[in-house]
Amino acid sequence: MRMATSRLEAFSDGVFAIAATLLILNVQESGSPLGSALLRIWPSYAAYAVSFLTIGIIWINHHTVMAQIGKVDRLFLLLNIIFLMFIAFIPFPTRLLAMHINAEGAEAAAVSYGVVLTLTAIMFNAVWRYAATGRRLLREDADRRVVQVVRRNEGHQLADGGEGVELRVVDEVRHTRGRAVHVGAEPALGLLRERGAAQHDQRSQNHTTNDAHA
Repeated sequence: MRMATSRLEAFSDGVFAIAATLLILNVQESGSPLGSALLRIWPSYAAYAVSFLTIGIIWINHHTVMAQIGKVDRLFLLLNIIFLMFIAFIPFPTRLLAMHINAEGAEAAAVSYGVVLTLTAIMFNAVWRYAATGRRLLREDADRRVVQVVRRNEGHQLADGGEGVELRVVDEVRHTRGRAVHVGAEPALGLLRERGAAQHDQRSQNHTTNDAHA
């Protein structure tokens, strides 16, 4: 069974759009005052930006591949659905990374993020390789330059989307935690310290008052 690509492209675009939109749900403020609460969630902003750009770049690459494909069959549809399954899953490790990047479990969160991108890269390359092998599903007038570029970059994309991403994220987590995050986090930490000190002084004052009454 072979069919046109229009419905597949529409479905894929929908999954990409939903996955990118779900990322914003990970950005939630909590606590007060509002100013310090907004500063405290800086990891959510960073994770949102990185993942949104990542999904956008994958979508561009997917669009480039689909532009060279003239028809699809059942196995290609199945491979593309598995690929989209990982795309839709990206918001979950993004949330883990945002929650734990500067706390216990940071490296586990980074590894989970890298694993998901690894599997996404593997499936992206599986989709392309199946379509391009023997020009099985490529258009008759497929752009040879584009096909050659995708083939040439296939191994690099897999490495970049896999272990390379995972290692860079883990290194960034270590670097971030080691430097105490001077950009964005330091003001928040300062406010938290001031708030904690004020609460400590208030408790001390209450204890002193209670002792005086006793």
